[in-house]
Amino acid sequence: MITLLLLVRATYMYGVVLHAHPVRGESHNQRNTTGEVAIVERLGSEFSTSVYRKPTFTGRYLRWNSFSPRKRKINLIGTLVYRAFMICSKDKLDPELDKIRSILLENGYPEHSINFTLKRKLQQLNSSQVHTVKKCPVYRHIPWI
Repeated sequence: MITLLLLVRATYMYGVVLHAHPVRGESHNQRNTTGEVAIVERLGSEFSTSVYRKPTFTGRYLRWNSFSPRKRKINLIGTLVYRAFMICSKDKLDPELDKIRSILLENGYPEHSINFTLKRKLQQLNSSQVHTVKKCPVYRHIPWI
């Protein structure tokens, strides 16, 4: 089985990856420490993506007992879930959500708040509808000649 690694920059526009750079001179077990966001593995004709964390990542986020608005802490959970949902492929999503859960628990977040926000955000992302402007007919006035 041939594995090709690509490093993907966090440059997304409308769900499309704009930059993908091959990782040269690295085996599939090594990681690049340049601050990239995701590792993309190509296994045959399938791509498998996951969130990349630098080796210096400490897992420090806003502590639950900090003097900061509760809404900001809830939004942190939603942001991490959104990032995982957008970057990870289906087979890597559950391990990433478990990792997010453990990191937030280490930062003092209550388990019920994590689970409630995570479930709500995943429901929102899975049932997201494309909101468009209602289409109406366009009339063009052509002067009579």
